[in-house]
Amino acid sequence: MNIELYHSVKELFHEKKINSPSIKSDNDEVNQIVQLINENNLKEDHEIIISIRKLLWNENIIEEIEDIETFIIQSIILWRYNLIDYVDLKVLVNLLFIKEALDDASLVFLSDLLLLENELSPIHEWLKSILDKLLEIGNHIPNLGIVISLYGEITGTETFEYQSIISVVETLESRPEYFSELVELTPSKDLVSVLPWLNWGNKRLVTNYLIEKEISELDETTFIDSLNNKIQTSNNILNDLPISYPVLEKKITNIPAQTLDSHDYENIPSKFVSEWAPKFVYSRPEIKQKIKIFFPGGNEIGHSAIMIKTNEGIILLDFGLSVVNNSFPKWSHLLEKVDVVLLSHAHLDHSGGFPLLYHNNRKLPWFAKKETKIMSEMLWNDTANIVGRNVNDAIKNKTAFRHIANQKNIRNALDNYNEIDLQTEIKVLPKVTVKAYNAAHLFGSVGYELNIDGKRILYTGDFNLDIMQKNKGKQFPSDIDGLIFDGTYWGRPSEYPNPKPTLKEVLDNSTRVIIPAFSMGRSQEMLFQLKQLGAEKKWKIYITGMGGRLVRKLHLTIGPSGGGRSSGVHITGTVLPEDFTDNSIVIGGQGMLQAGTSRNLLESTSDDSKTSIVLCGYQAPNTLGYHLLNKNTYLKAKYKQQVYRINLSGHSSAKTLDNYVNSINGTKIIVHSPSDAKEQIGKSDVIVPQSPINF
Repeated sequence: MNIELYHSVKELFHEKKINSPSIKSDNDEVNQIVQLINENNLKEDHEIIISIRKLLWNENIIEEIEDIETFIIQSIILWRYNLIDYVDLKVLVNLLFIKEALDDASLVFLSDLLLLENELSPIHEWLKSILDKLLEIGNHIPNLGIVISLYGEITGTETFEYQSIISVVETLESRPEYFSELVELTPSKDLVSVLPWLNWGNKRLVTNYLIEKEISELDETTFIDSLNNKIQTSNNILNDLPISYPVLEKKITNIPAQTLDSHDYENIPSKFVSEWAPKFVYSRPEIKQKIKIFFPGGNEIGHSAIMIKTNEGIILLDFGLSVVNNSFPKWSHLLEKVDVVLLSHAHLDHSGGFPLLYHNNRKLPWFAKKETKIMSEMLWNDTANIVGRNVNDAIKNKTAFRHIANQKNIRNALDNYNEIDLQTEIKVLPKVTVKAYNAAHLFGSVGYELNIDGKRILYTGDFNLDIMQKNKGKQFPSDIDGLIFDGTYWGRPSEYPNPKPTLKEVLDNSTRVIIPAFSMGRSQEMLFQLKQLGAEKKWKIYITGMGGRLVRKLHLTIGPSGGGRSSGVHITGTVLPEDFTDNSIVIGGQGMLQAGTSRNLLESTSDDSKTSIVLCGYQAPNTLGYHLLNKNTYLKAKYKQQVYRINLSGHSSAKTLDNYVNSINGTKIIVHSPSDAKEQIGKSDVIVPQSPINF
């Protein structure tokens, strides 16, 4: 990116005066967009905005953009003046990055502009801010040498003192054969400082080396006191770690052993009794329990992850992948010493990051319902295939994609799976038991009640109280000390009102129907509704791709042949336009119409007003489905089909959720919520977590 143009745009953002003469540059297209905004002549259907939308909708390809630098600068300016959403910009940057249209230098300039700060912070603060912003945008860790060099270029300052840590990062990343020698020669404080700039695999290796080194150097005669001191020191690698077996390993024998009886082993899964024995034998029951909750996945919808630390260990709840911008929960050294993982359900924003946890044949037990394991395996393999097809090796090696797409990691994750039964208490740590409840969100979805030394914390995962109450089955408990809840519709109406017309009315007024639906849950629910209407008597019903495979995998009842012709339902890989004849209904994947069978059929029937599109799931603001529903002018002219919305939310409605949350007297923490949740809440007793919480 041109440094003069960067400074001009930065000044423009600081002043927020669009007619500032300082923005004038040699780039006529940038000057043009500034003038249009200044004159209030830049509307939704302007060609500049439509060109961005077409890229986001997969209508255009990146190779058609003549000047990437101008394009991204225009996009940043449009975002700054609220003409495109932040999610649009994040997706756009990820597309350009994956296709190698943006290099590390451009990403750094872009991140600094997004910080919206006029003056640069001191270099150590700026480096952290830049990395945090890049990880917020997507799955990017730039070359540290380039980042530091750009700081010097922007500020005119010398950065020679950083050459040693730049060298450490570059050697660790490019010469793994020298790992042992390098870490032994590098001061621990320097290794800690480079951790954020390493790829995921090297983060794990360096962290485990540092923890083992720190523990090996503790004075044996004052072991517990020395360890406690380091755990409480914020700049030490042991900070916040529990005194647990995964942390201490062989050194755990420095803790006085407890005499256990048969009662202490009750509810430990039988396969783990001998393996987990040291956790219980060398626990410290006399120490007052301290519970601390961390939120590496943040509080918004995207990539859920919550860590609960007790005196004797760490429990991880979910570990997702954002399908919007390919980002993961924020890395923490605590992730390397997790004792057990509890997965609420299979959706990628809760399960998609699992292969990262199972790098290097790591042994880490995780629990979930068997349906969740089946669907997670399908989604992980599908994600690996997509990454393999669309991301080249250079980008994979720079990012966590290499671990997500690694079949060894996926197999290792599956090997560590353990089934959990509903309403059955299991003991996973000293003084910690877990019980699963049906969450009515997806096949196999559960919420978890953790009883930690008498304190009961409920993590709902994604849940649908409306369905739970209709079914009158076992409900989530309300007499709890803490609630960590899915706040998708908290303080707001459901995403869309009750559908008008109904599904039956849509069928009555259509000759062909396309139902883009998420493969896990929505596809099967739409199929169930069609079967309830008896639609197979008149219509040829196709369910394609992963949605169809899941119908077979879970042995869902859709007819005597399990989906054969006699059931009126055809399970197939795809449906070609020439086979999409009158009286056909196709349930396809890609529920936001970004690609796949549904998108192909949308394009091939664009002139047919008797073909109907039924959208039945969440539509992200950057997607074609979202803009079709919101009657984008360009799309209305292009697509003549009728577009309908049928709400099949897997989340609790606002009213039902509000009633349940109000019934809780304990601490209430909202996660999985929209970005403006804090403004929507308006209640002092609901916490939007911005930092760890001592419980």
